[in-house]
Amino acid sequence: MALISLSTKVYHYIKWLYALKQVPIRPYVLHSIFTAPTNVLTSMHDFFSSIPTTQVDLDNASSCPAFLDASSNISLLFDHDWIKLIGDSCISSDVLITIAVDHSGTFYLKDLCVSANVDKSKIIIVVRSGVCATIIVDNYISVFPVTISNINVTLEHSANLIWVVDTDISNACIVLYQFNVSEYAHLSIIPALRVSASCAISYYIKLSHNSSYARVQGAYWVYQSGYLLLHTEQHHVSHHTTSNVSLYGCIQDKAAVWYDGSIIIDHQAFESNAHQENKNILLSDVARARSVPRLQVNTDSVQCGHGSAVGPLDADMVWLANARGISPDVARTMLLEGFISEPFLDLPSLLTQPLIQNLLKGFL
Repeated sequence: MALISLSTKVYHYIKWLYALKQVPIRPYVLHSIFTAPTNVLTSMHDFFSSIPTTQVDLDNASSCPAFLDASSNISLLFDHDWIKLIGDSCISSDVLITIAVDHSGTFYLKDLCVSANVDKSKIIIVVRSGVCATIIVDNYISVFPVTISNINVTLEHSANLIWVVDTDISNACIVLYQFNVSEYAHLSIIPALRVSASCAISYYIKLSHNSSYARVQGAYWVYQSGYLLLHTEQHHVSHHTTSNVSLYGCIQDKAAVWYDGSIIIDHQAFESNAHQENKNILLSDVARARSVPRLQVNTDSVQCGHGSAVGPLDADMVWLANARGISPDVARTMLLEGFISEPFLDLPSLLTQPLIQNLLKGFL
């Protein structure tokens, strides 16, 4: 797809986000969104599906390199010595970040954003072969009316990347991620999002070589009049590839969430394994969520599965805890903390505990 076509789609999408941002999310607005899903969902899915066709030109991007290295500003994160911050970056133009073998470690990208023209500015990150790196994104800044971040990440052979997003989104934004996972590479994406504005986030993951692996494990808390459009696409291009998406969310006040998840298994991607799970708890009578999984399997000998759930907190569980001497408020807090923690259970607690606490702040 030509870049001008993508630019047009982004322009119209920004207008739609602004409409949602300017008009309070009242019952009639929710009615138009959630009771007429065909047009809205189709246009949203088509918009996100068109984005991965954008090609990354590493040669042109290399003219403006920004190398992260151990000589950058080093400090501590979460007060634990094993996590280091290497360099604060406020990026507002085309940039290529290359992480070489001798620079393996944890990198902290603060205020990660690109200019308002998604076609002109990209952040391109290349994780070289054999690198084990963690990248922590702290914030999406709002120097423009609508912040657009177009982020392309390539994992070379046997690279290992953990991508952590711990942020509060209080201004309209569009964040477009494209991950390309090479042979024997391992990608972990850990989003922890607090959303009180209108925003759209897309994770496109391309498993382009055999034995590549990717997972998305995270949670979101959407509150006030926040509106979150969340899209994931697990695209299995090669054989013996594995992907897993597990996203849990809590929707509070007048907030709304729309999740659209796709699994695509190409003809040559035999012996692949792909799973997708999305669960949402509604914490008010006017909170809304819609979860739509999609499967497109074009070959045999694969394992695919998906599941989604939307509903209020289980009143029976609250009653059961109350019967054992736990007050209803404490019981709800315990249940929500357990729910929001579930996607992070097999991850290091030193990393995930601050993420969980940030998600729950304001409710605890």
